[in-house]
Amino acid sequence: MWLPRRVLNDEMAQALKRREQSRADVADVKNRMKIMDRKLETRLKIIGGAAVFAHARVNSVFREELRKVFDATVTRPHDRAILTEFFGELSPADSPPVRPLKSPGGPPSGAAPA
Repeated sequence: MWLPRRVLNDEMAQALKRREQSRADVADVKNRMKIMDRKLETRLKIIGGAAVFAHARVNSVFREELRKVFDATVTRPHDRAILTEFFGELSPADSPPVRPLKSPGGPPSGAAPA
């Protein structure tokens, strides 16, 4: 059966519109999944952290090991300040080392000695 070109153009326009809507729907679902994954990961971190700190409150050996881990890995001053609420003072020696400044005319980092 022969269809006028106008009818075929209308069908094509409708098909293209459905395809774009379908793509938008897929993008929306992907975005909602990403948001859900981030919320789940955040919740897992909160629960895990609470469990670790609860265990550190009742186990002094674990508490000391945890303090050593935080002392060695947490470098930002405002993060370290929060940890002092739980552990007391952290050792200042474990704060990040200060890198020496390069001399202006010196060789680039990693260059072989002359």
